[in-house]
Amino acid sequence: MNKWISITVLSALSLMASAGAMAQNNVTVKVENVPNCSGKVLIATNKGQTGMAQAVAGETEVTVSNVPDGDVVFYVLHDANGNMTCDMDGELPKEYVCIEKFDISKDTGSVTVSLENIIEKVRRKRGK
Repeated sequence: MNKWISITVLSALSLMASAGAMAQNNVTVKVENVPNCSGKVLIATNKGQTGMAQAVAGETEVTVSNVPDGDVVFYVLHDANGNMTCDMDGELPKEYVCIEKFDISKDTGSVTVSLENIIEKVRRKRGK
């Protein structure tokens, strides 16, 4: 009987230790270059977390909860028309977007990203 109690206690301690090793963080994402206050700013990570806030022209802050430690990619979209999708013009996004990777830890309170108009960026690069 004592052997089973010891095994159960050790298993419980092991689970608690592994849960602590997978820390979850709340990260405030400061989204710069938001072109206007229409729609929402949407964020998703490659680890499955999401966040959303009403767009504020210039800078919008979005809190993303339960972000794990380590390298995390943030996909950011200004969904100006509120249809909850990234509208495309061929293969290029019509709406302002950003993709950034950060090393997240318990000390990461906030990160800053800057949205870009990809169609305009491509036009400038092509000289049109």
